[in-house]
Order: sequence, then structure tokens, then C-alpha cells
Amino acid sequence: MHQSSLRSGASYWRAIGEPPAACPELDQDLTCEAAVIGGGITGELVSYFLVQAGVDTVIVDREEMGTGSTAAST
Repeated sequence: MHQSSLRSGASYWRAIGEPPAACPELDQDLTCEAAVIGGGITGELVSYFLVQAGVDTVIVDREEMGTGSTAAST
């Protein structure tokens, strides 16, 4: 199978689910125990497990959460 046929450019999960919650822009300094750079599938999963472990976590992404390479990883 040719690689281009594996990726449509849109996330399956975003196509079938509700739109993600709007995230505020970072407009001030924050203090946290862990800063995760990137809100794609990997960053979201890492953040989830950090929060579950009780770690004060902030996700930072220049784009909308769940976009970018997430579409290729489904």
C-alpha cells in the first residue's frame, strides 16, 4: 500500500467526536511541576498520566490541541 493512502490529513477521532474544548492562550507566567510541549496524541497521553500521578502539569502548544501529527497516528 502506498504511504499517502494511509493518511487523510484529518484525525478520525475529531471526525467522529465532539470538537475539543477551547484552550486559553498563555498570556502570563505559570508555575508547574511539568510542562508538556505539544498537545498532540503523545503530549495528551503523557499529560494524562502525569496528572493521574498527582503531578501539576501544563500543556503548551502553538496550535489547536489534537492536531498536527495526531492525524497521522490514528
